[in-house]
Amino acid sequence: MKEEIQTDILCKVKIMIDNNLKFIREDMEMTQKELGYVFGVHESTVCGWETGSRKGVSIYISLHLRK
Repeated sequence: MKEEIQTDILCKVKIMIDNNLKFIREDMEMTQKELGYVFGVHESTVCGWETGSRKGVSIYISLHLRK
């Protein structure tokens, strides 16, 4: 039961990040280029994450933070 709840929460957090990256970035007063620099990706990748044309931002961020 505990693992199911953890999995459900993680899925919802991933959806929230995927759907709100632009809001989070703008709230931090960062450009796409600056956020790209933080995660080691091109600003076009950040743009793709924000528009939904590229998937996997939450997975990428999770892996990056584990380093």
